[in-house]
Amino acid sequence: MFLSRASAADRSSQGSGLHASNETSDPASGSMSKTSSGPREGRLSNYRSSTRLAAFLLTFAASVAVLPDSYAADGRGTITGKVISQSSGLYLSSARIRVEGTSLAAVSETDGSYKLRGVPEGDVVLVVEYGGTSIQKLNVNVSDGETVNQNVGITLRGTNLPGSEDGVFELEPFEVKTQAEFNAAALAINEERFSTELKDVVAADQFGDNTDGNLGEFIKFLPGVNVSYGSTYGSGADATSVGIRGFGAEHTAIMVDGVEISGSDPGSLTRAVALDMISVNNASRIEVTKLPTADMPDGATGGSINLVSRTAFEYPKAQFNWRTYLSLNSDNLGNFFSKTPGPTNESTYKTIPGFDFQYVKPINEKFGITVTGQYSQQYNENHTTKSQWGMDRRGTDEDGHYDNVGNPYLKNIQITDAPRIAERTGFGIKADWRPTEGQSLSFRYDRSDYNGTDSYRRIQVKPGDTPLDWGSNGDGTGYVISKTGKAKADMDISFLDRSGDTNNYYLDYKLDRGPWRINATASSSRSNSALDSTNNGHFSVIELQSSGIAEMYMGNITNGIPGILEITDSDGNPYNLYDISNYKVSNLNEASDGGSTLFVRGGQSQSESIKDTFKLDITRDLDFLSTDNFRLTAKTGVFRRVIEDTKSGLGVNYTYRYTGPVSAFDPSVYADEVYVEQDPGFGFSPMTWVDPYKIYDFYEANPDYFSDTEDLLISGDSVAARNYNQSVQNSKHIKETSDAYYVQFEGKALNNKLSFVTGMRWSEAERSGYGPYQNKDRDYLLYDDGTPFYYETVDAETGEIALSPVSVRDDWQEKYGEDRPDVLQQLVDAGFLSSVDDNNTPIESGTLAYKMREWTKDYAIDESSKTDPTFSFQTAYEITNRLTARVGYAKANGAPDFEGSYGVLQRVTFNYTSDGTPGTVTIGNPAIEPWRSDKFDYQLAYYTDLGGKIKLSYFVDETENYIVYDNYIMENLDDLRAFGLPVTDEYIGWTVTTQRNGEGTSRTTGYEVEINQSLGFLGDFGDKFQVYGSYSTKDTVKTDGASLADSPKDGAGFGVYFNSGRFSARVSATYTGELIQKYTRKNYLPDPTSRSGESVQLYYRYPEVTKVDVNFNYQLNDRYGIFYSARNVTNTQTKKEIFDEDGLLPDWVNMESINDYGFNMQLGLRGSF
Repeated sequence: MFLSRASAADRSSQGSGLHASNETSDPASGSMSKTSSGPREGRLSNYRSSTRLAAFLLTFAASVAVLPDSYAADGRGTITGKVISQSSGLYLSSARIRVEGTSLAAVSETDGSYKLRGVPEGDVVLVVEYGGTSIQKLNVNVSDGETVNQNVGITLRGTNLPGSEDGVFELEPFEVKTQAEFNAAALAINEERFSTELKDVVAADQFGDNTDGNLGEFIKFLPGVNVSYGSTYGSGADATSVGIRGFGAEHTAIMVDGVEISGSDPGSLTRAVALDMISVNNASRIEVTKLPTADMPDGATGGSINLVSRTAFEYPKAQFNWRTYLSLNSDNLGNFFSKTPGPTNESTYKTIPGFDFQYVKPINEKFGITVTGQYSQQYNENHTTKSQWGMDRRGTDEDGHYDNVGNPYLKNIQITDAPRIAERTGFGIKADWRPTEGQSLSFRYDRSDYNGTDSYRRIQVKPGDTPLDWGSNGDGTGYVISKTGKAKADMDISFLDRSGDTNNYYLDYKLDRGPWRINATASSSRSNSALDSTNNGHFSVIELQSSGIAEMYMGNITNGIPGILEITDSDGNPYNLYDISNYKVSNLNEASDGGSTLFVRGGQSQSESIKDTFKLDITRDLDFLSTDNFRLTAKTGVFRRVIEDTKSGLGVNYTYRYTGPVSAFDPSVYADEVYVEQDPGFGFSPMTWVDPYKIYDFYEANPDYFSDTEDLLISGDSVAARNYNQSVQNSKHIKETSDAYYVQFEGKALNNKLSFVTGMRWSEAERSGYGPYQNKDRDYLLYDDGTPFYYETVDAETGEIALSPVSVRDDWQEKYGEDRPDVLQQLVDAGFLSSVDDNNTPIESGTLAYKMREWTKDYAIDESSKTDPTFSFQTAYEITNRLTARVGYAKANGAPDFEGSYGVLQRVTFNYTSDGTPGTVTIGNPAIEPWRSDKFDYQLAYYTDLGGKIKLSYFVDETENYIVYDNYIMENLDDLRAFGLPVTDEYIGWTVTTQRNGEGTSRTTGYEVEINQSLGFLGDFGDKFQVYGSYSTKDTVKTDGASLADSPKDGAGFGVYFNSGRFSARVSATYTGELIQKYTRKNYLPDPTSRSGESVQLYYRYPEVTKVDVNFNYQLNDRYGIFYSARNVTNTQTKKEIFDEDGLLPDWVNMESINDYGFNMQLGLRGSF
């Protein structure tokens, strides 16, 4: 169809089922080259790669080692020192110190230190620049061969103030906290200002209090950053993933101190890191880079996000900062200190305490430690409505008009009440040691834990396919009237517990000796995540169905929600939709064999992701090529990354069939007695729900009443076949070893006005693992080696021989006995029958035997790839002291995802929705080539006298091999069978998504604007305000397919910060523009009485969204303060609409879903010692 597959002969040649791939492509085209090898050859290749890397590094180091050090000659000296903030007492990074009249310059490190080598002997002038201050000039006398120590004190918003002997000026007590946020913004701006690279930097405390430590909340105000909320197993109230400039999360690297971290997802194996599984409590600042340099990791086609951890040497003395707070949701303000029902079968407090702290202790000048900790819980009241519209030409209304795009009806309205509690804990420790001058050793360990309890209680109201009548009321609303006995209501309960932890280990060594600098880093990141139900005492899915509904009327339908809902029973009496006694267990059939057709699910799925990284950089100042007005530095390094991801478990939809007494399943017996009188939202009334904990207790007491192994064909595939398929799809493993080496040059010229960085990177990767393999020959008789058996048919006239396969689903005696006995003889000759009179046992589709023929578990994969070398160049030119122009280019190669939308292991993934609506099936294409992108960036940045910035950027991304998605809706069992999917009604209505490489080049262009500025130019009152904002927009032009990623065209973030003595306040907002996606094609009937019509493309529209955050602080004294913070205080709903370009859909048929989460707030106390 669209997947390339190994022939049976190819598979048999490997013995164990290894697929031998020998795909190659023209290197000049830049395509990835794939080769396969056995395990021994793979190890040899790995060894050869390591040997080549080591040889390259040693050759380069030896070459530059013998070069002369011109600055070791007479007449030169060294200046060192530290830069300290007189406002806060902290050491300042990112201050630029340069020697006037030369290109000798340094930028202070995290601990405030700087070092200038090769300074001319005699009197020189040091020029010190830091945003928000006047330029300082210091006279320094340099002696031949000597080192001069010159510390610098800086006070923001003015000139230096007289300080103590250590250069620290004491602020008034109540100014410390409010001044700190101004300082944080200034530090971030300065790092950008004096960097050649195009990047955005945000300090961890720059945008106020973020108590849950979610990375997305820190960076959502930056231009070009696309923060996504919600995922298959994540709440829509949480930031769950991040992309950059339209590239998805799998193309965005997330790093800590320059090394990538892992992020397991219980739903799939992916390169993307789930934001709700990590904490940034230990981060000092966050760097977003959109254009890679040669020394950065491969695969981040979109860009990278680097969390820079705190270090003890940032602080001149011990410091302990802490916060404790109460967190609550706006929907629970009336129950501040009392327990209320939910989210599961117990009542819990919804006002929940939390805390975090950071302790920094520089024990002496050579050793220091940093310890951080965090605990937070958040409760969300998630309410969702989803509407499904009938427009498939299946029936007519009272006027004889078929349902179609021009005459749709409300087919299903679903209301979901999904309360959730998420708990996050984090701990980190970092030790910094400087054994000698010019040497440092850092060790860091941090751990993040996540535990989430998600419960989805849904009611679905369905007037039935092809109701009696429907249409518009003529006032922008609609109605639908069911046929007698066709309407129904379903109740289903879905509980899945999500948990996970991430452990990061990091060791970094630095050596600075004369012109040489060596940096060696080793890290290991390990992440585990799980979805579970039965191990926690409940089933994951229980379904019930109403009984006794005769007629249903839905009126005043607006936004997919009926304003009037009238239901009657067969006697014409009102029917109580919310009474659990009116429900029965879905598909209960007392006449069935052994009991019923009731199925319950007990989901279990675990994922583990391990990412080990080693990096070695060697840098040398090329003094022999340098002068006072030109400086050149060479850098080379090797990089190895080993990723090992594993997915295991029974599967999220492991199934049990109930075979016990039907009478035991009276729903009222299993009613939830705790979660009662709870408003489901959207005008529906509270109802009594079934309790999956009680049903699981019943299962434990009566395990013989349930079967997970029987092979009977009831309602589609048998239980045994379903569970085998779950185990196959949930058993995946991939190990990827990536090696790279690179050369990079950095230079400065024209009295530091011009700087550049350029380099080349070479990389290759080897992958091995296992995953599911679907056998397309499953219907046919196969030899032991996997090749199909063919019987011969000789044409009597021509003598030509035709070959035909034999189906294992047929009765051979019935099919061939009379008309083709020669076929039976051929089967005997081939050893499949002992005689022509033998009977075979047909294998029915949907049985375990058939499913085992269809799917091979743990099918081995072994491949290697080598990408073209990537080149990058970035340069910055200071037009004036305040105005800087930057230009950059980089070639970026993506890496295939492991699973997800497309990947090495991807075969078939079932993506269930949390609300019970039809999901999606992703059928992968392992032959897809990774993306290749040529990235161009142009930027003009103005840095103001008050420490602010105004930046304008224009970018171009030209991408080849971008992914195009093709969607198909499964309308019947034949559709499912055609795609090799489980043949069961459960998957009717699901969307099958496939993918391929797009043709030609996709070109994305865009603009980004960013401002961060004090209003001090308005006087003393204006100096109390800081305004900030960003706006980004992009356009993509391609030859075919959908957009590069599901991200809106426009986005913005803006806010204002007010600081006046004891009190400070911040109001921020984010704007997400409209997003349009292709949905599906349906028919429009110009003559609604005829089924003949034209195909119309339907689209999804996600309307623009604006969310507002607030943060208030009041400093009680010099140690303690109180704060209040709230996110999305406007409680902006997220919506999903459907439309067509010609406006054929009626106005009242426009809404598919609405989500309402309430908003979370925190009230707390902070302290600093």
